[in-house]
Amino acid sequence: MTNQAATITSSPAQKGWIVGFEDRYSRAQRDRKEAAARKHLRKKNTVRLTPLRIDPPVEGKLVRTRPKAQKNPDAKKAVRIYSDYAAGLRDERRLLKERLENGYSLTWAREIAGRIRSNIHEDGLRSEDNSILKLFVSRIPKGGKARASDDKANLYVPYMSKLLTLDCPYIEANKAFLGTIRLDCDAVFSSPDGCLNTLRELMMHESIPHLPHIVTGDLMPDGTYRNPHFIFMLPYGKAVWNNFEDKRCRAQPVRLFDGVSRGLCRAMLGIGVDPAAPRLTMRMKNPISPIWHTMTPNTSEFMTLSQYARCLDTNSSFDDLVRHAAVVQSGMGIKPSNIAFNVLHDRAKVILRQWHFNADLRIAGSRERLADYLHIELSAHAKETGLSDVGVSAVVGKVSEYMATEFDPKRLEKPGKARHRLMHVVDGVEGVAARQKIGSAHSATTRKSKTMEKLLSAYSAALDRDEDVSVERLASLAGVSRSAAYRSFEACQQICLGRSIDKKVGTPTDVPETTSFDPAATSVPGISHHSVSESWSSTESSADFEDTLIAEQEAWLKKDYRVGGRPPSNGLDAEIMEEFFRSALHDAADEAIIIT
Repeated sequence: MTNQAATITSSPAQKGWIVGFEDRYSRAQRDRKEAAARKHLRKKNTVRLTPLRIDPPVEGKLVRTRPKAQKNPDAKKAVRIYSDYAAGLRDERRLLKERLENGYSLTWAREIAGRIRSNIHEDGLRSEDNSILKLFVSRIPKGGKARASDDKANLYVPYMSKLLTLDCPYIEANKAFLGTIRLDCDAVFSSPDGCLNTLRELMMHESIPHLPHIVTGDLMPDGTYRNPHFIFMLPYGKAVWNNFEDKRCRAQPVRLFDGVSRGLCRAMLGIGVDPAAPRLTMRMKNPISPIWHTMTPNTSEFMTLSQYARCLDTNSSFDDLVRHAAVVQSGMGIKPSNIAFNVLHDRAKVILRQWHFNADLRIAGSRERLADYLHIELSAHAKETGLSDVGVSAVVGKVSEYMATEFDPKRLEKPGKARHRLMHVVDGVEGVAARQKIGSAHSATTRKSKTMEKLLSAYSAALDRDEDVSVERLASLAGVSRSAAYRSFEACQQICLGRSIDKKVGTPTDVPETTSFDPAATSVPGISHHSVSESWSSTESSADFEDTLIAEQEAWLKKDYRVGGRPPSNGLDAEIMEEFFRSALHDAADEAIIIT
């Protein structure tokens, strides 16, 4: 096995074992469908307490109208707090005794992880006869420090006893010493055995070095196995120290831990592993909890971080992982998925910029809430732009989670790099030189588009001032080189001609009939508003002339756009030409002109 990146695909067998993919937004839709049943059960199992006890006055006795003055209120408050603490300890000791004697028992209906659960009973402890689960228990902080809850987003210290804490569905491992690698999978498997068969096939193809040590997920009543967590355990004594408050803590091992986590995530993207899940928070589904269905397929094979790094691609960036995950889960193919990702990514940056500088309250919450707000806005934008494919919803979810995770207000004023925008073009291209050639072609076209925008802006401003502009003067006004101005001067005149005609002629009904159109007029340096009326005439209306002008401009641009004497590939040409026309002709053409 090597640490080189491989093409991410799914075999027919894996597709047979995987029923589908269910991210957090799909789960939210499923939860809304079950809202009526949950509400009914909640009302049924809720005990309403009303203050009905009122002591009536006793005949023959004086009733105190004022409370007796307290000599020391702080002392009674301290006694009350101590009494509550002591009562809590007594209740916890009672629960601990019942847990050891009778096992875990959930007799009433309770909402856990978005689903109502009841009638769950399990005797004994799961880690009692399982060495892997015992190792997992050792990675949990001691009692009174372990955080857990029924909701993975809000963890706290529920009990002072570690044994009772280990019954909670979600738990947080030791963050000071990183000893577990957790991968969150969004797939829905046909059964737990189907999940294991998928993992074994990945190991046979050398995508992963060995099976996960722990697999814990939600076993549904219909037999499907939903959203499992794959947990890889580091050997005993090989945990990574993660406490940067201490100057002795080194950052390199922590970066290696994060790189190995990304490498395992890339190797398992084909089965729905979520790259947006945080890797260093140590929050996971608790495999010890009786709520989940837990399997331990690997009890003997362990590897250190250095051994993992030799057989995994640890150089995969977060952006690359999210884009590949969108391709897999959307089912659209790499080209349409990546183009949709680019469109939604650009729109998300505009939305976040507006929210930040307008002090919008939607940007002040948590990352999860910000991702939800972005998902709403991007879903509406996808419908407006015609991205109506079924798989676009998965791309919207990935873009929302990615932008909410990577959003940094300090970087809004700095020009960022749009990485992996040509992933669908360079996919399958062998060799670094070939990839660099495609990237350089895209960069050259982007720079040419920006130069064209500067020239158009400067030329339009000069026309508004009725100024005769030479090539040298235009280069000085636009701040570009003279060679660039000479190459694009004729195109500037042709594009700005439409705007000049609109200002000179007005509405189509005011246009006099003419018989000829001299294209040479567009190539005369220093063209102004006064010479426009003499330059167009072969069309019956200004709308026909505008269509003719745009057709000639498109033909000129297609003829001019060549890299190294050869036209680029069809996929690259379509995308770049679309971006070039949108940026170059948007400010020049009239709003009534429709470019198809």
